[in-house]
Amino acid sequence: SNTVFAGAGFDYKHIHPRLATDSLYVTDAAVNCFSYTAFAMAKTKPLVIKMQLIYGQGLNDHLVMGGYGVTKTYPLTNEQTYSPLNYLSGWVNLQTTGKMWQGSLFAGYTKGFGSKDKIVGPVYARDADIEYVYRLAPMISYINGKLLIAAECEFTTAAYGKVDANYKVYDSKPVTNTRISFSIGYYF
Repeated sequence: SNTVFAGAGFDYKHIHPRLATDSLYVTDAAVNCFSYTAFAMAKTKPLVIKMQLIYGQGLNDHLVMGGYGVTKTYPLTNEQTYSPLNYLSGWVNLQTTGKMWQGSLFAGYTKGFGSKDKIVGPVYARDADIEYVYRLAPMISYINGKLLIAAECEFTTAAYGKVDANYKVYDSKPVTNTRISFSIGYYF
């Protein structure tokens, strides 16, 4: 409708990490990755609310945390089997709808759950040693005709740690980054 938009999605990937082993044996070993998402947006007079939830495997090609690891290597051929790493992430953005001044607040969280199988070889992943990440980013915008001036302060915390046999992160230590940005836009 004009005030509510929502949906859901499903993603399936069948990845062949390599065509031949280090011993030059042809291999068709693959890793299957499944991902699910739900999203919604609601517009009211004072506020626009947007949100999304994703549970996924091997999402590193989406430029987020994820990937896969080697679960077995066969000694004779060097052929490998793989297992995807599992992640849950969600975010919400609240934005006011003023004509001249608008405020917004973004909040997001991602948590890694490792693999359902034991990882015994290399891991091909983005940020596999992070247990969780969260971000808070308040922003204020000034709009005057075609001119937009905005200021944002972003707080991001990532908890780096050790990994167990299933690549689930434990004993993590959070590290926080603060970023302040200003932007000016002229829309014609």
